[in-house]
Amino acid sequence: MTAVALAELERDLDLVLITGAGASREFGVLDSPMPLMADWSESIIKKLSSKNHFYLKASGLQPGMTGPEFETQLGEFLRQAEAFPLIESLLEPSINFQGLQYDCLRGQGVLKNWHQTTVFHVEKIVEAISLNPRASRSSDVISTRR
Repeated sequence: MTAVALAELERDLDLVLITGAGASREFGVLDSPMPLMADWSESIIKKLSSKNHFYLKASGLQPGMTGPEFETQLGEFLRQAEAFPLIESLLEPSINFQGLQYDCLRGQGVLKNWHQTTVFHVEKIVEAISLNPRASRSSDVISTRR
């Protein structure tokens, strides 16, 4: 069958799962190429930059990353994003780790407020990265198993 004849046939597949290095990626809408990791990286970088330039810096993603660099950094960020909300109980004791008393950090819940604000913004970064706009945890976005 010719390529033209194949293109005229209706597609009966709802989902195509492709694994590998991306040699066959013409499975997008109207046979457009499906994005590779480097493409996804650039898309996320643009999205984060448009929301808040500090979001991009916090993610550690950078323009021009290769697919493997992107995957490594995204996984690292998502692991950090998942762990960060869990450190709240360490904040107050950590003030004393330096051997000095930081009374200004103890006053009026400064560290707790900083932590809560940072958790909020990290969740916003994860939401921006997510393919699922309702995802609010890194575990909703991607598995970060090593």
